[in-house]
Amino acid sequence: MKAFLSLCALVLLLACNSGFGNKLVSEKLEIYYDNKNLQSYADSLGKFWTNNNLVGAKKQFLKLTKTNKVFEVRIIKSQEFKEIPVTEKESFLIEELRTKLQTDVFQNKNTRIVICDNSFKEIINK
Repeated sequence: MKAFLSLCALVLLLACNSGFGNKLVSEKLEIYYDNKNLQSYADSLGKFWTNNNLVGAKKQFLKLTKTNKVFEVRIIKSQEFKEIPVTEKESFLIEELRTKLQTDVFQNKNTRIVICDNSFKEIINK
């Protein structure tokens, strides 16, 4: 019986999981992160996003991952701009943002920005 209850609890826990990992939630921003080791970076990322007026009118979704000693900030591209390619000016702004994040949030560790679809699959990376 004890094993059955443990199995039910596990299934319930997995059913409630979003599949994107842990998350920090505010009114206009959700930041997912892969594991608890990234929580402090996710907190810093949220503060950076807010303090630099990057929170928009619509809710934004970010995902923080770390692979091969590189921090990746995955940003979901808005549906309304889904089919519009990134301009040269926007590419420059993304690179500027990457540099600022690398310095201000990730203590000069390698950082990438990845523009994603609504399931955090890569469209563009910088």
